[in-house]
Amino acid sequence: MMNNIWMMDNILDCTLFQKGIIKTDYIDNKNYKRICNTTGKLQDVSKTISEIVISPEIFLRDVIYYLYKVKPEKEDEIENKNNEKIFDTITNLEDVKEIKQQCQLNMPKTIVATYTILDKIMKEIKKDKELEEKLIQQKNDDINQIINQVKRETQKNDGNNREEDEINTKLEEIYNNVSKEIKKELQQQFEEIDTIENIINTFGKQAGKEAGIYEGLIDPDKVTKIIEYISHNNSFAYQKIKKITDLAGRMKLTYKEGRKDKVNDVAREEYKGIVLGDDLSNLLPYEVNLLKKNKKEFTVKYLNKELAVYEVETKHNIGYGPIILCIDESSSMKERMADYTKEIWAKALMMLILQRAYKQKRKFAVIQFTSHIGGITHFDPRKDNSLKILNVVLRHYNGGTNFREPIDKAIEIIKSEKVYKRADIIFITDGEDTLGREYIEKIKEEKKKHNIRFITMLIGGDSEELRQISDQYMNSDFVDEQIVSKIVKMI
Repeated sequence: MMNNIWMMDNILDCTLFQKGIIKTDYIDNKNYKRICNTTGKLQDVSKTISEIVISPEIFLRDVIYYLYKVKPEKEDEIENKNNEKIFDTITNLEDVKEIKQQCQLNMPKTIVATYTILDKIMKEIKKDKELEEKLIQQKNDDINQIINQVKRETQKNDGNNREEDEINTKLEEIYNNVSKEIKKELQQQFEEIDTIENIINTFGKQAGKEAGIYEGLIDPDKVTKIIEYISHNNSFAYQKIKKITDLAGRMKLTYKEGRKDKVNDVAREEYKGIVLGDDLSNLLPYEVNLLKKNKKEFTVKYLNKELAVYEVETKHNIGYGPIILCIDESSSMKERMADYTKEIWAKALMMLILQRAYKQKRKFAVIQFTSHIGGITHFDPRKDNSLKILNVVLRHYNGGTNFREPIDKAIEIIKSEKVYKRADIIFITDGEDTLGREYIEKIKEEKKKHNIRFITMLIGGDSEELRQISDQYMNSDFVDEQIVSKIVKMI
């Protein structure tokens, strides 16, 4: 795999500015290179189509930006006539034009559509040896013309025209053979992308959009991560994400806000200094002017996280402090509770709480635990958290249950990190563990000393010891409107 990436990287370095069929600029080419280097399926398709097209990586770029751009423009002079013929045949198909309407300005859908269409077509071509040989010969003839610098005649003889027409007709027939399969596959994958992008729109760079700074920036790393999540090898990931987001949406409809989410009442921001980064909501004025004057330079600095931005510290009013959520990931959390597993329910509630915290600009951390701590993830409401939330949602650990480690870690974070001062600890579990009288008294002292509020949600069963250290304690064998409403109002 590493060799493939190295080869692709070197090829793209050499051909980055080579003209193809569709006009592209410096940013288009940089984004394309980064996406190709991390998307295995594009690399596989590039190898496959190399049999019938010249410079397959440039041909891929042409198809991608034809689908992505609202009004793609052709180059005035196109050197590879062979590529142009195949490109025109594919892009003139009515089905492909319809697919383009769904792909415009959506890079994940564009990438998926590109490798799906080309892969299906190539598989059909390989079944027709005669057509495959003609396409290979057509490519070789074009290469010879380029090498020998033979001036092409504007008028071709009838025999050549007939042969080209036959090839085009055959390619159209081949596409028609697999069009239903392509449409079905793309429909499913587009739905998966929509689900994941829903999370990205919720926990992504909202601040930049609200500030009206610059929409339409492509994040290549995020694009390839989305492709990875919806690939066939990771289809379980999409199903899990969809269940959690659907349930979180249903939960959100079941409760009424106990208090208004007016950001000014919740938090205020203080500027600490100037740093380099990509936080669009806190750009220095001269960076905003740079965007107006030189979009190319601005985008390069954004991609490299080299924009000058204000470093901001959020100050929370009492009752709206940071949140540390400890979520049980033990084996028993995979048990079903009504229509969902306990894990799905717990993570849907986590997303609901995180959405509220994000809206209120509250610092948020998730501690995932079993018999030990599996992972700790910090969320900054001023930054893009979309990939982080996806990773937390998909991550799961097996094992027993240990209450002490996550509780100790949560208190350690509050004591050692200023941004978590006076945080709420929310503890979600279905397990049992022994804390002991001495430990319970210790936690009570820590809570009092550091002004910590402890909220417990026990899924099934009961724990007298957790009840003793909790300011708010709930236990239930099922989820209903009253439970969801109560938890959300607490925070």
